[in-house]
Amino acid sequence: MGVLTLNTVNAGGKFFPIGNTSYNPLLVLNGNGENFSARVQTGINPAVAFPSYGVNRTWHVFASGNTTATLHFQFAAADASAGVNLPGDIEILQHSAVAWSVIPGNGIRPTVGTNPYTVSTVNNIPIGNTAVAYALGKSGGHILPLNFSITARSQTTGYGTRISWEIVSADQVRNFELQRAVAGSTFSTIAYQIPAANGLNYSMIDSSSQTDLHLYRIKVNLLNGRSHYSNIVSVQNSGQAVMLTSVRPNPLSNDAVFSIHAAAPCMAGLSVYNMAGQQIMNRTINLKKGNNSIQLSFSFLSAGNYYLQLSTENAISRYQFVKQ
Repeated sequence: MGVLTLNTVNAGGKFFPIGNTSYNPLLVLNGNGENFSARVQTGINPAVAFPSYGVNRTWHVFASGNTTATLHFQFAAADASAGVNLPGDIEILQHSAVAWSVIPGNGIRPTVGTNPYTVSTVNNIPIGNTAVAYALGKSGGHILPLNFSITARSQTTGYGTRISWEIVSADQVRNFELQRAVAGSTFSTIAYQIPAANGLNYSMIDSSSQTDLHLYRIKVNLLNGRSHYSNIVSVQNSGQAVMLTSVRPNPLSNDAVFSIHAAAPCMAGLSVYNMAGQQIMNRTINLKKGNNSIQLSFSFLSAGNYYLQLSTENAISRYQFVKQ
């Protein structure tokens, strides 16, 4: 099938009824008014190391200008190779014109629905004005070469924040970069580490005293010039900052679990709004310091796009979701 272009994709999104040998539509949400183009290709192209752990489709997406959007991919059980467990967690990959890699933060994404299945990116991802290939694989790095599988973790200590990570093979690694983003800024490198011979476990400490939400990731630079990124981990330092970090599943049918980070114990208002800005639900919740999981039922909502707003005296965080 050729390329389908839909104009003026805004926050409410647009549905791309595309497919090649089967129907594999794409839902694009949270656009900023650009025109979006998409097509589907049978197979994973460029080829991956272990296609038996992938969904046998490639989505090619671009916009009329550089922007961000949330992408929702749909596929049937027959499109998935034997190594993909359905229902189950999926990783979302993109091709950089050099190599495939898991999109940071999108290594563990749940399938929603029952044949067909839908998998969505976590919030918005960058979309450029040249076509980029997207693919789906079994979560855990199964689809990529072994030296591309990285898992990072964060821990607050008395000396700062310890970021630790594991890699299944360091044979082709030139160095690691610890990257940090603060309060919505872009990621920047704050430290380097050289791999040890046969070393698979690493850690670095960020002693920064800034008071805000910190996001961290590991950039792995390979000897062949390619790079790969780990998952993104978050740490909130002092202050009353709160942040909605994920919703599972999304799109949702009835029940969903929202993950919330809080810098300190606090009371927060939790509200649901439709895309017209009308408040649909409001309640007060207690948050503990650190990670919180809140389960809510949305059976009362009609199908459509909504956003959840979390509010304290000095912080507001929002997260958009889709009710099927």
